[in-house]
This record gives sequence, C-alpha cells and structure tokens, in this order.
Amino acid sequence: MDINIIYVLIIGLIVGYFLNSIIAYLPEKIIKGWDIVAKEHLKMDINESDKVNIKFKLFSKPSKYFHLEILTALLFYLSYSVYGYSYITLFSFIMIPMLLTMSYIDLKYKLLLDNLTLSFLWIGLLFNYFTKFIPLEDAVLGAFSGYMFFWLTFQIHKFIRKIDGMGYGDFKLFAAIGAWLGIWMLPTVLLIAAVTSLFYGIYLKIKKNEDTSPFGQSLSFSCFIVFIYFNQISEFIKTL
Repeated sequence: MDINIIYVLIIGLIVGYFLNSIIAYLPEKIIKGWDIVAKEHLKMDINESDKVNIKFKLFSKPSKYFHLEILTALLFYLSYSVYGYSYITLFSFIMIPMLLTMSYIDLKYKLLLDNLTLSFLWIGLLFNYFTKFIPLEDAVLGAFSGYMFFWLTFQIHKFIRKIDGMGYGDFKLFAAIGAWLGIWMLPTVLLIAAVTSLFYGIYLKIKKNEDTSPFGQSLSFSCFIVFIYFNQISEFIKTL
C-alpha cells in the first residue's frame, strides 16, 4: 500500500475540519459588513450590535457539517489516485477546499462570494502557468468565455422574461472553472452541471417544495468531475 495515501487522507481530514469554521465565519462576516455599508449609505443609525466583530473560531466546528472532513479526505484521495505525487495534485488540494467552501455557502446563503470566486480564478491561471496542465492561452480564453457565456445568457433571459435568471457569482465561478480547465472543457462542465442541477431541483421540489436551487454547487461538482476525468474526456472530444 502506498504510504502517501495515508498522509493524503489525514491532510484531507484536517483541512475538512478547518473548512467548517471558514464556512461558518466568512459569509456572516461579509454580510454584516454589507449591512453596515448599506446603513451608512442610507444615513441610517448604526447600532452598537452592528459593530460587533464576528470572531473567527478556528477550532469551533458546527455539527451541521460533520461529514465535511470525510468528504474532503475522499476527494483528496481521488485526486491523488489520478495524478499521483505531482504539482497538479498539490494544486488540487487548493481547488477542492475552495469548491467545497463555495458550494456549502451557496447552498446555505445562495451567495457566491467574490473573495472566493475571483481568488479561484487567479489560482486557476497560476495552476496552468506552473503545471502546464493545459496551455495558458486556453486557460485565459476559458476564463473570458466562461464569464461572457453566462453574462450573455443572463442578458437574453432578462430581456425576454424581465427577471434575473442567475446571480453574477455564477458568471465568476464559471469563468474561474474556465481558468482551471480551459475553454474546450466548458461545454462538458456546463452539461454535467445542468443535469446535476436538474435532478437536485426535482429533489428540492418534491421534498421541500422549493422552486429554485443555487447553481454554484452543481458547477463545483462538475468542475471536480471533469478535472478527475480530464484525460478521458479529452480523448473522447478528439474522436468527435
């Protein structure tokens, strides 16, 4: 047995443990800051309670996400099993926690935070610069195309239906995925995400009578699947 697998699983468990605190802390801290800015803009009184800082408790773990450690360790293992001891695997240990964090926050708050999506985009470009996983020009075109595709879809939907069809965070996340996986993988990412979102939406409708579901977790899931099966998908695309 490869001893490195044990190390990978342990690292995944530790990272997953700390993700609980980040997921609980980050959105509440940012939303509280938005409230203060909004009140200042509207010249409303700011209460002392508004100014109370939300402290980051690194070792405080909300029980709601008790399974996150196991999930993180499993995804770390899958990445290592495919890419081995490499810089690609090392960067995936950044990708996975960020995808999980964005997914959990999007599920709870229906928000994709700029702090995460834009950081994810730049890290994706650095990933391809250092690892040559895909040509850097494909990564740049992927980031541009990912954003513009969702932006145009949003504008067309809004023109026809007179309502917003998605959030701007989805634009940025899709752009970031393009930076990681390149322009040629975006259709596959979108297809898997759409199918995943469809089934999850049906589940929400039946179980919770909810009509809408956030798209961020579907994009995140699709991103990881395409990353893991990147070579197989690339070979299939070449046969088309």
